[in-house]
Amino acid sequence: MSSSFVQDRIGQLCSRAVVVTDQEELGKIISELKTTLHEQADYLHTLLNDAKQTIAQLPGPLISERRTTERRKGERRGVRYSVAGR
Repeated sequence: MSSSFVQDRIGQLCSRAVVVTDQEELGKIISELKTTLHEQADYLHTLLNDAKQTIAQLPGPLISERRTTERRKGERRGVRYSVAGR
């Protein structure tokens, strides 16, 4: 299944769960929602692993550098990564 299909399905199931009044039907929806969320998590995990493999194949060492941008109150600090020689 494509990611957008799964995301749409998650949205549909959440919408149904909010309005359903029958407890048995709610249980079925929640069960299906859990399964669909696991599918999405597996898909994202696969994407992450593919990205890691792609990055590992890039030439040069990975260098981390601190961002020097101004941050507003509440914004998170981050590390930006770049490949040496690029």
